[in-house]
Amino acid sequence: MYVSTGVSLVLWLCIMALPLVQAARLSAACNALRKLGHEIRVRPFGYQDTSREELDSFLLFTSSLNMRAKIFRIPVRSSYLFAIGGAACFTLLLLFQMNVVSVWL
Repeated sequence: MYVSTGVSLVLWLCIMALPLVQAARLSAACNALRKLGHEIRVRPFGYQDTSREELDSFLLFTSSLNMRAKIFRIPVRSSYLFAIGGAACFTLLLLFQMNVVSVWL
C-alpha cells in the first residue's frame, strides 16, 4: 500500500519537474544570448570585417529580447527553483525531526 503511494508520488514529482527544468534552461539560454550581443558589440575582434551597422542592429535585437519562460504567468528561473526546493527540503526535514511526519518501513 505505502510502496505504491510512494512510487506514485515520485512519478508525479518527476513529471512536474521536467517542464520546470526546461523552462529554467530556456530562460538561462535567453539571458546568455543577451549577454552575447553585448560582448560582440563591445569586443568585435572576431567580427572585424562586419560593418558597424550590422553589429549595432544585432545589439539592438539582443538587448530588446525579453524572453523569460513563464508557467501559469509565473517567471521560472533556476534560482527560484533552487530556493523553493531548498525551502521544501528544509521544511520536510524539520517536520521529520519534530515527528509530525513519519515514515513506516
